[in-house]
Amino acid sequence: PQEREVALLGLEINLADASVYPASARLHDKTVNMIAKMWNAPPPENGSHDYCGAGTVGSTEACLLAGLAHKFRWRHWYAKQKGLTMEEVTGIKPNIVISTCYQAAWEKFFRYFDVDPNFVTPNLLERQSAIDAKQIAGAVDEKTIAVVGILGNHYNGVYDPIWELNDEVQKINDVNGWQVGIHVDAASGGFIAPFQEAAGCKVPPFDFRLPNVLSMSVSGHKFGESGNSYLI
Repeated sequence: PQEREVALLGLEINLADASVYPASARLHDKTVNMIAKMWNAPPPENGSHDYCGAGTVGSTEACLLAGLAHKFRWRHWYAKQKGLTMEEVTGIKPNIVISTCYQAAWEKFFRYFDVDPNFVTPNLLERQSAIDAKQIAGAVDEKTIAVVGILGNHYNGVYDPIWELNDEVQKINDVNGWQVGIHVDAASGGFIAPFQEAAGCKVPPFDFRLPNVLSMSVSGHKFGESGNSYLI
């Protein structure tokens, strides 16, 4: 009877409505800020105390929002490069470069938001499911909105070499005058990699310390939270 009473009380409360429960918004912002700092995000340029990010419902929403941010950024750049209006550029289908070890959330992004996947297939024997950064050179073009690096794939937890992807993306951008960025899908590794060095396992920079990393996502629900993920 006591459990039923508590459950009924909960039905009257919607913590997602920050206009009614402003403390929930403050808790959200505080959590986003902690994760942004953990990933070495640069301080907000507008002087705000809050970083640009969001708590999401699962990894899928985090990946979808990240992909949209990169797509909208690409549209502005491509329209300027080609002398197009925003209406004209919306009719052009871009692509995103990603390992074939991607999680299912990205399949939704490809389909829902009309973006072609340019797949890079890792050598499973030599690189244990991690892509070789040099492979992306043939997959990136002027219609590429981003390169996705996976920090802990779902098959064996291996990290794509984000630090090497950063260098390769920089070379591609410098040679071609492009502005391709990197999204780090850290669904499985985002709450592990930051603490590996403290445990004596050195990990090269994988986060916002790298100039071409523009966004990162992580799955809180894989580490005990109830359905939450985060995007920075």
